[in-house]
Amino acid sequence: MCGGGYGGRRYCFRVGIGAQTFSKKLVNDTLTAREFIAAINALGLTMTFTDKTTGAEVKERKLGVIPRVSMVVDGIRYDTFKADALCHTQLDAWTLELYKDAQGRHFLAISSAWDGAKSALIPCKESDAMQFYEAHRDDYSDTDG
Repeated sequence: MCGGGYGGRRYCFRVGIGAQTFSKKLVNDTLTAREFIAAINALGLTMTFTDKTTGAEVKERKLGVIPRVSMVVDGIRYDTFKADALCHTQLDAWTLELYKDAQGRHFLAISSAWDGAKSALIPCKESDAMQFYEAHRDDYSDTDG
């Protein structure tokens, strides 16, 4: 931090946390990866991760707007936390969000703001996923679908 012209207190002020809280997180090894990435961004820096075995750059997941949903459908586990969010739309109290997992499978996650409503996952064909994507792309539109 000091190399970028930021002392500890100045950095903490910039990211909006107390210096003592930040210090405790460092000492207790409880700083999360997301907090670390936020710290790097707040300092105006970028960071990349590279897989040692392949040399490929590891990309951060594009998180969705709905809470995590994980479900087994036809013997395959679909998990919004392990897939990239591509786009979403609101229909009254319902949110529909399209995801693509590491194996290239597309699925739709459905969540509701209604009390007691259960979330669901629906696998979909690539053609259906692209139709949904074209109709509802939003701020995730930099994704290659």
